[in-house]
Amino acid sequence: MHYLRSGKALRVFRFGALLLLLLMLNSVLPALLVPVGLFMSDPKILWAALYILGGLPVTALFYILWASRARCPLCLNPSLVTRKCAKHRAARTLAGSYRLYVALPVLFTGRFTCPYCGEQVRCRVRDRNRPRRSSSGMSLK
Repeated sequence: MHYLRSGKALRVFRFGALLLLLLMLNSVLPALLVPVGLFMSDPKILWAALYILGGLPVTALFYILWASRARCPLCLNPSLVTRKCAKHRAARTLAGSYRLYVALPVLFTGRFTCPYCGEQVRCRVRDRNRPRRSSSGMSLK
């Protein structure tokens, strides 16, 4: 079990996960609102769908800029951004997305499994005053 290096890294992971969920919601919600607006012939619903679609590129830009800074403390790969490199053999998906499988546990359980190295990371800052242990159980400090 690994910990994040700083409070800034923790904030980056949490806000990046929120932006990913907002991006997913912004991409699905207009597809649901347009048929409802057409069926009910309500122009307000259609305008709401159009506004949400207009905000989609802005949300995507913020997500890409922010989530690319959220890096796994072990392998240093950005865990919330899709990369072309190989995933760990035990990497899992949620609704076909590795990113979503990282974002939801970051927000709700406080830990996630990196899809690139397969290590579990707690969303807490490492305590620097606590002595580290070697494999034999002896203190290294």
